[in-house]
Amino acid sequence: MEYKIPIRYTSARRDQVEMISPTWGSLQYRSLKKGLTIILGVFLFFFGVGLIPSQSIQGADTAELDVKPELGIRILENNPTTRFAAQELARYLAIMSNNTGIAEIEVFGQNTWPKNKPTLTLGLFDDLSVKMDGIADPAIDDAVCVEVKNSNGFIAGSNPRSILFAVYRFLEANGCVWIRPGKCGDYVPTCDVHKLSASIRDKAFYHFRGFSNCGGHTCDDMIDRIAWMPKVGLNTFFHEFMLPRMQYDIYLKHGYPSLKAPEERTDEEIRAYFELSIREAKKRGLSYHAAGHGWTALVVGAPESQSDHFARPEPQPDKVKYLAKINGSRNLKDGPTFTDICHGNPDAQKRFARCVADYAEDHPEVDYLHVWLDDRSNDTCECERCVDPVIADAYVRLLNLIDAELTRRKIDMKIVFIAYHETMWRPVHERFKHIERFSMLFAPISRNYNVPYPTKAPDVDVKPYVKNKFTAPRDVSTNVGLLKRWQEIFPKKAFVYEYHMWQHHYTDLGYFEFARIMGEDIKRMRYIGLDGFVSCMVGRANFPDGFPMNVHARLLWNPDQDFDTLAREYFRTAFGKDYQLVLDYVRALSTHSVYTAKAPAKEQQKEFVEKLSTVGPVFDSFRPVIAEHLKTDMPTAIHDSWKYLMLHNEIYSLYAQALLAQAQDKSADEIQTRWQAMVNKIAWTEDETRPVFDLYKFYSRLYTAKKLKPGPKPESGSQP
Repeated sequence: MEYKIPIRYTSARRDQVEMISPTWGSLQYRSLKKGLTIILGVFLFFFGVGLIPSQSIQGADTAELDVKPELGIRILENNPTTRFAAQELARYLAIMSNNTGIAEIEVFGQNTWPKNKPTLTLGLFDDLSVKMDGIADPAIDDAVCVEVKNSNGFIAGSNPRSILFAVYRFLEANGCVWIRPGKCGDYVPTCDVHKLSASIRDKAFYHFRGFSNCGGHTCDDMIDRIAWMPKVGLNTFFHEFMLPRMQYDIYLKHGYPSLKAPEERTDEEIRAYFELSIREAKKRGLSYHAAGHGWTALVVGAPESQSDHFARPEPQPDKVKYLAKINGSRNLKDGPTFTDICHGNPDAQKRFARCVADYAEDHPEVDYLHVWLDDRSNDTCECERCVDPVIADAYVRLLNLIDAELTRRKIDMKIVFIAYHETMWRPVHERFKHIERFSMLFAPISRNYNVPYPTKAPDVDVKPYVKNKFTAPRDVSTNVGLLKRWQEIFPKKAFVYEYHMWQHHYTDLGYFEFARIMGEDIKRMRYIGLDGFVSCMVGRANFPDGFPMNVHARLLWNPDQDFDTLAREYFRTAFGKDYQLVLDYVRALSTHSVYTAKAPAKEQQKEFVEKLSTVGPVFDSFRPVIAEHLKTDMPTAIHDSWKYLMLHNEIYSLYAQALLAQAQDKSADEIQTRWQAMVNKIAWTEDETRPVFDLYKFYSRLYTAKKLKPGPKPESGSQP
């Protein structure tokens, strides 16, 4: 059944995204169509975009109340995020009651409804005289308080975003489950909505809780992820790159073994997708982070759409002098994200600072603007003017210029700098002039993901930095030791940008034990001065299940929760009464994995072969169990959990066979045959796995690990 939204707001259908494209700073609109399209875009922007689809509710138009409401939802402040929270509450109450007009929303209401009508009041702590310890700044300290009995009471938050968190926590307490992002990712029970009760007082432990736009996706995928975030208490959304064309092209061009034809999009279409996703994040009150790598593109005159990893713009001739000189030449042949500027040229740094300030001025919707250098090691300018002992000296000098330019323009936007690759080594001479402007992002991409963070930052001997002879530190202690040195000159709490679910998660055949390492990292971050975790995780990372994403979100809110208890709770809600069978199965698969982002080291080879040799029966014996459950009647969200489990079983059993053949040095023909079988299976089932499985990043990991040769073509035909 498709429900109408019981509120008089107009909602935007997703297929209108190519017609609506707001430019935030000027409130002017770029549009793919002219005339009436612009008018429609302005109307939707100022009067509310409505609701993001979830479960069977998609793209509802203006909803008229066709029955007398039985529940009241009262809003004490007319904030867009609070209005949206009320809309979400009404929407889920409609699903739970199977009644499209069950609730009515009253803004600034005096509670004039009849006494026999249950009323849920939404407001800030101050509105409802709620007191809670540990809230230093209500704008950033997320906390919730719910006191409801028989659908009478209040749902409160420390800020508008937290009111939305509190709504979802109230719904959770009454049986709703957010299994994974997407329209079929919610489990919503049918119940008497006049008898809902909950008593909750809770505060988020870490300030920064979220993820980036990593991986390939469509506009729908991105909106689904954003819609899921507040359901599980995440508050930070990071759009890497000035205009992230690459992430859309990764999926739409199907540049991986696929039977799908490439799809082209113009820059205007990509910008429309991008800006709609920002609008959806801001509507939920999420903290919005932007940019990162790619500023070199703007420095040499390229547009924002040419600032990502795939871009290969031509620099304007008079601006080539601003590029780093490597091996005697200055060029942009590897793209702007893999090319630094000449930091010894003061004009280059000043131009860089102006580009950042221009972007900040044009994009006031950004809460935290990330200013990173290039994304490649040993690429520092070698000209006679670049004499800094470590690149971080030039980096901090640049950051101070940016701060001065922003201050001159009266822009108070936060700037995020990154300890990453060469900038893991702190500056020798330079220091921040206005430290309150900045936040530090710790990004230990080269670390060993088999070992969690220590519980105390160690004192370690670190090899001196030598320009363009950098070796990334692999052991966790060295990485954390470098963080500690940065903290000596930057005492503010940092947050981490981590990569557990960027590619490493594909190594775990059961998709379980790597999440334990990630969970332990989250638990231990507090001990090494980190105040949050933004994950560089692919968006479609729920294959075969969403437990790792759930662990990430739940432990960032409360790191004292027990990992195994979280596992039981998640698998019970995602798979139903026989969840323990599934939990035992994925644990068994994980024990047959050797967690490594690259090909196994020689000392791991024997263990690798032994584990893979015995994993086949685990897959085979559980396949009939999955098949039997797929025949039973169950809610759609839970049925889909079993469906994805079966697809994973079929694909990953072939994956394991191919890995084993390669590890055993079988003949080239046998190795190729096994890889081809996996590639075919993935291509034939892509439409089914697409919502939960990022094929580009999966194949990318195999190419990086030299397991699979680039360019295999799936064989067309029907799935056997």
